[in-house]
Amino acid sequence: MNCNPETIPAELKARNQWVGFQLRRGKKIPCVADNSTKGASSTDCGTWRPFGVALDGLQRNKYDAIAYALNGDFIGIDLDDCTQGGKLNASSAEIVQRCASYSEISVSGAGVHILLSGVLPGGKGHNGGGVELYGQGRFLIVTGNRLDDAPADIHSNAEAVDWLLARFNGGVIEKTEMMESAECIEKFRKLDAIGSSRLPAPSSHAGAGSMCPLAIVMATLPNRAGIRHRAIFRLARGLRHEAGRVGQPVKELKGFVRGWHNLAMPHIRTKEFSETWTDFVNGFDRAKTPLAGDVLNVAWKRVTAEPDHPAAIENGYDAKPLCQIVGLCAALAGSNGRFHLAANAAAKLAAVSDMQAYRWLNTLVADGIIERAEVGDRHRSTRYRWMWQPAPRKEAATP
Repeated sequence: MNCNPETIPAELKARNQWVGFQLRRGKKIPCVADNSTKGASSTDCGTWRPFGVALDGLQRNKYDAIAYALNGDFIGIDLDDCTQGGKLNASSAEIVQRCASYSEISVSGAGVHILLSGVLPGGKGHNGGGVELYGQGRFLIVTGNRLDDAPADIHSNAEAVDWLLARFNGGVIEKTEMMESAECIEKFRKLDAIGSSRLPAPSSHAGAGSMCPLAIVMATLPNRAGIRHRAIFRLARGLRHEAGRVGQPVKELKGFVRGWHNLAMPHIRTKEFSETWTDFVNGFDRAKTPLAGDVLNVAWKRVTAEPDHPAAIENGYDAKPLCQIVGLCAALAGSNGRFHLAANAAAKLAAVSDMQAYRWLNTLVADGIIERAEVGDRHRSTRYRWMWQPAPRKEAATP
């Protein structure tokens, strides 16, 4: 295990943004930390897990490394092939010194990763002169093998970032964790999904969005039966927003939808492409939020960054995931108190079993925090109503 968990900064370990990595034939494959057979995405927080889950997978040799999903919270700096005789070359040593923040040796032993607090100017990433900077939509493998003279904590250093961008900036990095590889494009060509003249080149973006349409296709494929409609709608959301196709003719996306349909065939019952295309067209205009703006994931991210909800404290809950599910219910309830939540969705976010999440939701019902308004089925999640109210304040007695 090429990892020293004790020296990884606590603020990284406290966040549920971890995945496992498998090294196969020179390629780095990101996997969901508690399911080594399922791929992880740097743009889907539903595939991220707590640090402890990722570390457990590493210690059990399920993974060759673990990684943190940058999500606009930190800036990751990647220096490749920067050591000479076991020591940093002059250029890399200067970068480490200027950044004055947590720095570690990469998993290969030949590179260095630096982490800074703050938001990266200009969006997703920059690459030039052997120096890569990432802000979001990217995994950063973390080893904990801190450089001897580097700080133990992550610091903010806008001056160093400006200097790096001015000196090494080679343009926005247009890559999304292996989803836009030549292999994926070749798979599309073999399926005759769309004519080769209309295919995007590897690592190129189409439209004004932040992701290539091909990356959206690969990221929204269903992995089991029974989620066809949901997956098609996710495809519509991604192509409309992340791929920057708002206001453009939907018919221009037909080739990508056909490719999605062909690749999804092992998990969908509808064999006719016309049905998939019809569902996509009808969902495209209704796709009002981007994939990254998924209500459930956004609510969970906020809840995990806040103190336990008063309803959880009042009921004496001491299991952290249970307290977070209470907060999730409160966040989803909104002004009218009603919300939909499936036990398996809550389980995925809290990194527990489906049965455990189901039992916890029943506990919240029994304790009067929520009530079940409509029982769900395989096509629709259960509808709840938020019931808990804070106890009224007692007025001080008038002397």
